[in-house]
Amino acid sequence: MNSDPKHRVFELTDQQRHDLAQKVDAKELQATRIGFARGGAAAEASLECLHVEIPTDANGEVSCCGAKQVLIDEIREFTDAAGNPVQIRCSSSAILEMTDAPIHVHAETLEYYIVLAGKGRMVLGTGEQERVESVQEGSVILIQPGQPHGIASDDPDVPIKALLTFTPGLAPVTAPDYRDEEIVHARTSERLKQLDNANNTPAPDTDQ
Repeated sequence: MNSDPKHRVFELTDQQRHDLAQKVDAKELQATRIGFARGGAAAEASLECLHVEIPTDANGEVSCCGAKQVLIDEIREFTDAAGNPVQIRCSSSAILEMTDAPIHVHAETLEYYIVLAGKGRMVLGTGEQERVESVQEGSVILIQPGQPHGIASDDPDVPIKALLTFTPGLAPVTAPDYRDEEIVHARTSERLKQLDNANNTPAPDTDQ
């Protein structure tokens, strides 16, 4: 795998974002917690989370927000349209590398973002409550259910690396019927440009 950040995949394409937006929506889901499971080999290194290598080659997982390595899965049992039980491994905690996530919202999922490396900005809220916050290593952001949010790196070639937690666990993009998520803006960077132009705010200097 090429470790050069410029050759690694940190985000969905515009077409993938569009397709995902058609499949998912923010919703409260009835489910039973079955238990927890390790999310993969990198979960063995969960106490060394700064050093977890995210698989971003052709076989790696690129989720809604970026390249993702699940540390702990919550196994949740849902009921499908036919009334049958369906068990889904839902992310409880994960390491993500993100350059330009969609702005999205969850109906019932509470999240924490703990930034491990990189710097950028987050768009939080909507309407009169919408605001922009700068984030960097050490930043901790609580995302309440119903709060739109998105993150973008100051330098598109240098991702923000963060530990994310999800309560309850968030179903993968491959199980959209059970994923609590609605995409509000396809790219955080585009919304930041709109807000910067409205407020005459200069863009961050990526050379610093």
